[in-house]
Amino acid sequence: MKTLLLTLTLLFASCTTPHWRSGPPAPGRGWIDLIPPMQLRVENAYYRTSYVGTEIAHYQVQKNGRLRLVSAQPMKDRPRDQPPVEQLMQPSVRRYRYHRFYFEVLFKRNSSARGSVVLGASSTAELDRLSEQLLADPDSVCNDRSTHCTVFPKNCSVSVDANPIPPA
Repeated sequence: MKTLLLTLTLLFASCTTPHWRSGPPAPGRGWIDLIPPMQLRVENAYYRTSYVGTEIAHYQVQKNGRLRLVSAQPMKDRPRDQPPVEQLMQPSVRRYRYHRFYFEVLFKRNSSARGSVVLGASSTAELDRLSEQLLADPDSVCNDRSTHCTVFPKNCSVSVDANPIPPA
């Protein structure tokens, strides 16, 4: 009886792959699925004629999968023609349940344009489909009309904290 129970447990456990372990491409090849309680740290540099400083924003993956702004460190005298760091992440992308972070994507329309990307989707199947599209033709997924994609500017550093310290 114990053997049967163990066999059934292993069978069911092997059939239920968590969404962050499924789909192409394999993790470690330039992307990571964002799951609770991970955080994205976005640090954007600002310039006038030379470097003037940075602003930092932290987004936490909530239990429902959405990305919530948990903190922003504004810079004194940020150039008015450059958006605050917390406006770099599109609100439409933050509302999705599933997110995949790409460390760097090369865009074809401008061969020197590279940037970190966050994809958002309502399902793992949609996220996988968008990911395949992104790898084949980044400009078709991340364009001015996209509600699924945020491309961070070249002077922006984005990192993932897999074990964030809970707020006090």
